[in-house]
Amino acid sequence: SVMDSTDRVPFYIEECRRMGIHVLPPDINESGENFQVVGKDIRFGLAAVKGVGKGPIQSILQARQEKRFVSLQDFCTRVDLLQLNKRVLENFIKSGAFNSVPGSRAQLLKILDRCLEQGHEVQKDRNSNQISLFDFAEVSGLSREFDEIPLPDIPEFNPAEVLAMEKDTLGLYVSGHPLDEFRTVLEEKTSYHITDLLEDYDQDRMYLGGIITKTKISSTKKGEIMAYCTLEDLSGSIEVLIFPRVLEQYRDLIQQDQIVLIQGRLNAQEDTMKLFAEEIVSLSISADAPSAMSTAQLQQAAKEAAIQ
Repeated sequence: SVMDSTDRVPFYIEECRRMGIHVLPPDINESGENFQVVGKDIRFGLAAVKGVGKGPIQSILQARQEKRFVSLQDFCTRVDLLQLNKRVLENFIKSGAFNSVPGSRAQLLKILDRCLEQGHEVQKDRNSNQISLFDFAEVSGLSREFDEIPLPDIPEFNPAEVLAMEKDTLGLYVSGHPLDEFRTVLEEKTSYHITDLLEDYDQDRMYLGGIITKTKISSTKKGEIMAYCTLEDLSGSIEVLIFPRVLEQYRDLIQQDQIVLIQGRLNAQEDTMKLFAEEIVSLSISADAPSAMSTAQLQQAAKEAAIQ
């Protein structure tokens, strides 16, 4: 009932996890169009993958009625490729929808072009009006032999990259969450879950924690530099405004994928709630964290934003 709302779906996924119900990524061999029950779990629907319309989904379901897909190669020869382009298949792979066939995400993305090329050849042959040896083989009950496309010997993406792919293709994290290891500290240090915020809390000071998923540099009417960011916890997200004085003090923490605790004042008077940041504390210090923007970089970003 809320699958079209990227704000509400994370809340229900987190509630399922709390209740011990597994929420599984979409799967080409199990998913229908929408969410459905699989055993004691809940499986994402194929429609949740970005860029996928009803045409591709119906083509997949129709081909699957014959038998399960056993490989990406098998999928590309059986599903109508006039309905699925390369971008859609990339999104399926990145979202985890091909986890039920051999190959990691990295391996499947590497052989995708070859699978598509072979699939187009097979389907062109199949749709040809001319009787070919392939047609004769089918009529005779024989099967056409294909050269198996081997999986390359390359490593899978690291867990953080896999989660980022899920976020990019599904709009949220499914197999895990960057905040999983910070659950306890977030419960101890924050005032509320983001989805628990009410209009009654307007102008209250509070602590909210989570991961920064978006950042934007802007400038005030006085020409000073400020920033907007989106803070996401395990239940939802909220926009955070960082005014010049606060930005100057904490600009090294205003970076995408930083996990932070923000103390600020809630503004609930507008249609969308916002938090005005007053203090920011890092919850994770990583050598892989991006370096802070310099003042010159911030000024340049603000100039570009003003021009746009």
